[in-house]
Amino acid sequence: MNYLLLDVKPFETHQVWFWIPFIFLLLLTFLLRNSILKDASAAKNRPYSYARTQLVWWTIIVLSCFIAVYFNTGYIPTFYDSTLILLGISAGTLATAKLTDNSDAANPNITRSQDDESKGFMSDILSDENGISIHRFQAVVFNVIIGFWFVQQFLCNLKGFHQCNVVCSDCHFPACLDCVLDVTKKGIDSLIPDISNNNLILIGLSAGTYAALKTTENKTTPTNTNNTDPVTGPGSGGGTGAGNSVAAIPTPPAATDPTVQTT
Repeated sequence: MNYLLLDVKPFETHQVWFWIPFIFLLLLTFLLRNSILKDASAAKNRPYSYARTQLVWWTIIVLSCFIAVYFNTGYIPTFYDSTLILLGISAGTLATAKLTDNSDAANPNITRSQDDESKGFMSDILSDENGISIHRFQAVVFNVIIGFWFVQQFLCNLKGFHQCNVVCSDCHFPACLDCVLDVTKKGIDSLIPDISNNNLILIGLSAGTYAALKTTENKTTPTNTNNTDPVTGPGSGGGTGAGNSVAAIPTPPAATDPTVQTT
């Protein structure tokens, strides 16, 4: 059986089919950032949401890979389970964060940090009501690093596929053609990287920690700086200072003895 190397285009051409949708989706996200990336908030300049950013980040990467595979091969790839789990973690994180935000918004005794003005993209996604938090920082770092690895691995897989792909040139038996197509389809499905279980656990733990700690945000009791007693009001607690003045009680007039007469 003879094999003929496919007459493929330069590698840079294949990369274009990834970078075009990737850059386009990034620009679209930037233009629609108020609707896509920002929290529901009473602030005029609403703060950015970490959970929304995480879901958008992985959606852009996976969708760009999907489009690149289709335009380079003509096949629609089948995702690995790890890719679906990854998107599920991101979607679940956003859903949990949204439920927590709705619960806080419905509580009139809570002052939400989400209603503060935005302090900038990085500051918003890394901070809770107490400032930059370690669990948010950890989650952002892990998602960025694994995201860059995902893109780099996909581009390497795409290059290898086009350099090594072969087709049967002189065999026309249906069984042989089915075999070749099956191998080709498996090769296409493997272009999008398979994330290891440990790396998925790492992302899942980061997302779970963020979701769990988010339920404790906005729950801090404000410090009583005015020495206010909830029962007797400001300045109570003894003493005769200005803050502890007591309203004067009027003294009734003295009774007059009817037997005493004036002359």
